[in-house]
Amino acid sequence: MPASHPPSLLTLTTYLLSQTAKVAKRQLDAQLQERGMRLRHMLVLAWLTDNGPTGQLSLATNLALDPSDVTATIDDLEHMKLVKRSVDPSDRRRKLITVTSRGETEFRSLHELAAQISDELLAPLSERRRAALQADLRTILGS
Repeated sequence: MPASHPPSLLTLTTYLLSQTAKVAKRQLDAQLQERGMRLRHMLVLAWLTDNGPTGQLSLATNLALDPSDVTATIDDLEHMKLVKRSVDPSDRRRKLITVTSRGETEFRSLHELAAQISDELLAPLSERRRAALQADLRTILGS
């Protein structure tokens, strides 16, 4: 049964965004969980795929995650053989995290999955309106 919304809140863009995000996150979380993954795993794989080898502290900072959560996430991903740790040649005290070829393949699959969820969620919108929405959201996020 779809949730009912107080009419007075339906005039607030912040409410609409938060409720839409909640639906999208719930759907994505369910699909990720079926694969033994969480959103933070996908975030780390995305960052490493897009940016290459990165130190753990840098990952935490760039993804706005707690360093202990990043450590646990990397432990999980390393156990799944999706990332590997190596010594930074420029600073032997530091570990670099690198996505493996298996990790890149997994990320592409997760990306496709997330795109399918987006398509389902945005099905009521035309392609033009979807593109405009994405552009507007990117503007709001500042990227």
